[in-house]
Amino acid sequence: MKTAMKFQNKSPEEIVRRYRRNVRLKQGLVILALLAYTAFAIREIWWNDVSFLGLLLGELLVFLALTPVGVWIAWDFLALNAILNINCDPVTYAQVMHLLGQKRNRKRSAITIQINEAIGDMWTGRFSEALSLVKSLPELNAGDQISVLYIRFNCCIKLKDIEGALQARQETKALTSTAKKSSLQKRGEQLLDMMASSLALEQGDYASFRHMEETGKHTSTVNIQQVTAAFHLAKADMAQGDTQSAVARLEYVAKMGGTLYITEAAQNLLAELKENPHGSQQEQP
Repeated sequence: MKTAMKFQNKSPEEIVRRYRRNVRLKQGLVILALLAYTAFAIREIWWNDVSFLGLLLGELLVFLALTPVGVWIAWDFLALNAILNINCDPVTYAQVMHLLGQKRNRKRSAITIQINEAIGDMWTGRFSEALSLVKSLPELNAGDQISVLYIRFNCCIKLKDIEGALQARQETKALTSTAKKSSLQKRGEQLLDMMASSLALEQGDYASFRHMEETGKHTSTVNIQQVTAAFHLAKADMAQGDTQSAVARLEYVAKMGGTLYITEAAQNLLAELKENPHGSQQEQP
């Protein structure tokens, strides 16, 4: 929660400046440690005739000791996800990733940044733009492929491209069935579960949708998941005539949804329900 709070009321430019400053500071500490050991090694060789092998082993130990620093540096990048997952602010998140992508990055980092920007665009409702960003990414590893399939499926559903959504689901099944890492298999199974739930909602099968939401593997553990689940359940409530539950859920989404595209949709649905609380029970778009 502290991580999420430090990004609130900050401009994308300010967030990126602080991120880069912290990374440079930590990288500087690594370089300083290596320089200090190099100076020590030269002194030992010159004055004390220490074996080169012994110093080489010592340098290896230094590298191992600095491994946690590398994790520390990577944590700064992962912490940026709190902008989206906790603060529900995809507008800022997408802009932060866009700014990071403008600088020269290693190929692996550049791909991750572009995928993250696409996820931000998707949650702001810019579905076509999100698809364009991931359309021709080169040499994706299995984890990146899962992320891209997640984007493709969601965007195709929102753009009413059911064929494209089903194709993304089929590719996810194939990737999950051949995954060697258990963590990737679990992630793929969660994504397939979410896809099945979304398709049930899209097709108006509310009983199956509710059952999958209650028993599925895609548990809602962070704010963005809880807000999204509430919005989808509210749509099911409205279609089934449970206005009271729909209003409660939509009010929660309107309060907690930040800049998610579903926040404005929730506000519009609330206004409609207040004007006509016993109106149409058809599913809203």
